Amino acid sequence: MSIDVGERVALIRKRAGMNQRDFAARLGISNGGISQIESGKAMPGGDFLLRIHQEFGVDLTWLLTGMSNTVPKEAPVVSPEKQELMDAFDDMSPEQRRAILEVGKVLAYPKPSKLVG
Repeated sequence: MSIDVGERVALIRKRAGMNQRDFAARLGISNGGISQIESGKAMPGGDFLLRIHQEFGVDLTWLLTGMSNTVPKEAPVVSPEKQELMDAFDDMSPEQRRAILEVGKVLAYPKPSKLVG
């Protein structure tokens, strides 16, 4: 089974650890545009192809045909849990984002407890 252009675009986005909104912003198109491409309802245009090549080093032959003499750059794969957290974070207000970041800092770097003697 081969994948299509939209699926390869989604793969690049996910390997970059980005949601559709941030990926679209980085490529200078609308969030709806990325959604249309990933779902196969639209083909990427020339500007998109140039930007995805420049921003992510994507081999355009591979992107358009699935075949290439070069292997696409590997970006870290984002776990489903991390992707879910990033998607939820994107839908939060600025105040909620700050609160989540503060909680995350506390959980990631707890202060040593005082020894009771």
